[in-house]
Amino acid sequence: MAKKSRMQSGTTGAFPKWRFVSFPNSVHVATLLGGRDVPDVIQSTYNAIVNLYRPIQKCTHFTFLGDTHFNELAKIGMAMRSRFIWRQIHQLLILAARLEAESAFRILETISWSLGTSNEIALALSARALIEHACAIDYLHFQLDGQAKRLQTDVWIVDEDEQQPCLTLKDRSIHRELLRFVVGRWTDPLDDVLPTTNDAVAWNQYYAGLQTTADDIPEDEKANVLKELINRQKSIGGRQQLRALYNRLSDFCHPNAASRALTFRLVRNPFGKRVTTPQPHSEFTVGFSEVFDLGRRSIKISCEMILAGLAQLAACRKPFKPIAPPDANVASIGSIPVVDEHGRLFHARLDTIDATVHPDKMIDLTPDQEERIRKICEMVEGTDCLTLEKSRDLFRMDTVYADEEIALWEHIASTFQRELADRDSTTLASRRLLLGTILNAVSHESLGTLISSRPEIKSIPNLERLFRRAKGIE
Repeated sequence: MAKKSRMQSGTTGAFPKWRFVSFPNSVHVATLLGGRDVPDVIQSTYNAIVNLYRPIQKCTHFTFLGDTHFNELAKIGMAMRSRFIWRQIHQLLILAARLEAESAFRILETISWSLGTSNEIALALSARALIEHACAIDYLHFQLDGQAKRLQTDVWIVDEDEQQPCLTLKDRSIHRELLRFVVGRWTDPLDDVLPTTNDAVAWNQYYAGLQTTADDIPEDEKANVLKELINRQKSIGGRQQLRALYNRLSDFCHPNAASRALTFRLVRNPFGKRVTTPQPHSEFTVGFSEVFDLGRRSIKISCEMILAGLAQLAACRKPFKPIAPPDANVASIGSIPVVDEHGRLFHARLDTIDATVHPDKMIDLTPDQEERIRKICEMVEGTDCLTLEKSRDLFRMDTVYADEEIALWEHIASTFQRELADRDSTTLASRRLLLGTILNAVSHESLGTLISSRPEIKSIPNLERLFRRAKGIE
């Protein structure tokens, strides 16, 4: 039976092409420059990543807990805390693979486009980016090395109701590095940019604020230093040249001598003078020829590193089967959206959802939470849907999600009151239908799927307004 779950966070980007097709002229260009194997490597890598991506393409909804939540779980018991951390490790393995695959798809497509258009700067930028991503996932591969067998035989095989192994220092390190790989950053999104002004004081305050925001990023959420990740390769057989190739590619990306001399070279003659050398008669500029040679020597190694890293992530995550039945992706009558432990959204009938929780796994509510629940019950009074005692037990089942669940019900109750004020819902049946529709609307992504799951709500006037209010957009 399906387990009670929640729809959290958003979805990632659109799924890429199922099969890679080289950009027109890219094969011709590579062949003329003596690197016919480069387009083949790009194509085979892309298609191999698609095969690794395919099983997790529907894993899009995740919620990750922080230290405060784990401390709350520890109050219930260390076994409960460990279970949530293991689940989070599994979901991080999936999300890390998704994010890296989607980045690799775009970089490989850009390299192919750069070849086809003989664009030196774009090729340097994309080949350089490929090295960066390869080094980042290679470090994660290093952290996970030797862990797949233990995870499959000792951790994931344990039933949900059984106690999973205690977390070791290595397990905690893996959890930290996975989280850093997914959310690691040195800056946060710019919520607001200062309007154009010549006020030096205002700009100083603005940049000071940005620095404070950057300094406040938790240590475990700061990205690994890219320089260190690339320097690791200098001691690994077959990859020692990556650092040198990366440095030279960077000169083409930066406003340095390499990018200033794409069509000629400025060289020092025997008399100590710098002179420009004419562009040799060729279909390609001297800059493109050099960048292609750098890419020819780095792209294959980078692709191998990315594939090995993604394969390691796949080997470590918990196995899962396709969602059954096949029509679970369609909203049917009496169904609600549910998210499974792998982050897959599907529709399940209410009578198949197991929402039972053992009493010793329930949390204690704070006085503030108790008061908020009492107010919710008052706001939905007259529907016979919630009693105060039943509500307490329901929210106690939500462990670390209790505050979020209470806030959600405050929104539902508030929306219910707004709708009551705008319509004549005097009978018990009409009020129950109204509250139930709002409750269901919160979890449905569209009005269409909501109506599909509950056709009887078509009779409710101003249904579109109700849906917008329930979704918080009106």
